[in-house]
Amino acid sequence: MLERHPRPVSGTEDEVLVGRIGAYVVDSIVVFGGIVFLFATTAIASTFLQTVSNALSTLIVFVGITAVFVFFIYYFFMMEGHFGRTPGKALFGLVVVKEDGSKCTMGASVVRNFLWLIDGIGFWPLVVAVVCFFTTRNQRVGDMVAKTVVLRAKRE
Repeated sequence: MLERHPRPVSGTEDEVLVGRIGAYVVDSIVVFGGIVFLFATTAIASTFLQTVSNALSTLIVFVGITAVFVFFIYYFFMMEGHFGRTPGKALFGLVVVKEDGSKCTMGASVVRNFLWLIDGIGFWPLVVAVVCFFTTRNQRVGDMVAKTVVLRAKRE
């Protein structure tokens, strides 16, 4: 289970870029696996139920698509607001906080992750990595707008 909002280590912004990339890879694998699982489960259930009722089969597809959407939104948008990090960030010992060191709020998490969706289109992930590298606190645009920063979490 993820620890809720672990205490950050101040001044560690310059130490987290590689960890952020690793966390992104881990989180992407987890989300991709979750989405594949949900789609596969939906497809199997829909195919099975189609022999019983087309309406029931359609309902299962709707529920499956809704589950994928909820999973994606919860994983990225809400975990950082609720826990201060995703499982990928936890694995790499990172935490998202406000620039003043206070806990990341749900609103800040929504802003930074909504902008990550925009950043993630096309070749933008490479641009995002370059922007992070050249900003003073290794912030991407979403972090700057949401006034958040990623720091190392204190080990306790």
